[in-house]
Amino acid sequence: MELVTIIMPANKAETFIERSVQSILNQSYKNWELIIIYDDNVDYFSILKNQGITDERIKFVSTNKLGISTARNIGIEIASGNIIAILDADDEFDSEKLKCCVPLTQKNYLVSCALEIRDVNGNNLKYVGNKEQGILQSSRYKNVNYSADNMILFDKTKIPCYYDEKLSCMEDLEFMLNCFEIIDHTYHFSIPLHKYYKRFNSVSNNSQSCNKFLIAKKILLQRLENNFYKFQEKKLENNMINFLQTSINSELLFQQALTDDPKILFENIIEPLL
Repeated sequence: MELVTIIMPANKAETFIERSVQSILNQSYKNWELIIIYDDNVDYFSILKNQGITDERIKFVSTNKLGISTARNIGIEIASGNIIAILDADDEFDSEKLKCCVPLTQKNYLVSCALEIRDVNGNNLKYVGNKEQGILQSSRYKNVNYSADNMILFDKTKIPCYYDEKLSCMEDLEFMLNCFEIIDHTYHFSIPLHKYYKRFNSVSNNSQSCNKFLIAKKILLQRLENNFYKFQEKKLENNMINFLQTSINSELLFQQALTDDPKILFENIIEPLL
């Protein structure tokens, strides 16, 4: 049973990190280590201990380097396992995620899965990427998984990629673009093995943050238009350009829609446009 390293950046995660860590403790696959990397000087060891959570497989790393990409890159560097899983401190794994994904990561090097979006009370809001399962060519990846891109496992010895620390957001998609320079597919699970809790006042659902996402998407679009990436699958470039153009237009529509409905999902805006 191969060791899996789960990387969890944490910042101001005191109120919800226990749920995320508990989802790791509940894994049916037991050979894992969890690296919690934090830059906010919070004593997460004590927070979890007060919740009855102590486990020698959990490691805590404090850094004065800010940013989720930096935290993930530190985690990749110090990981004891070759297979890396990504879990943000406000998300949750299904208890079977590692058991399902690890064997196929060993074979395909990169595995993605469907996403369940929930509200903070655990009520289902939407499923994304739950209509196809199997080998998913890179050119079709965003047609199937048009939401977040952090629901992945990858073999760092086969895909030696890192997160772009210069981007303020969209670093997950940029990471996938780097992966697709090395391989031409992911194995995709239609089962929603990753749960994302939508906080409607968060960075991803706030009208003031739309410009931040627009800037990052335009940076990626410009890179693609300038042939910055050398993809294994040639038609990925045009398909990703089309996706980002649609995503930028959706971002503008989303910003307008938030005025009338602060709880609208971006995914409900972009899905019918793809």
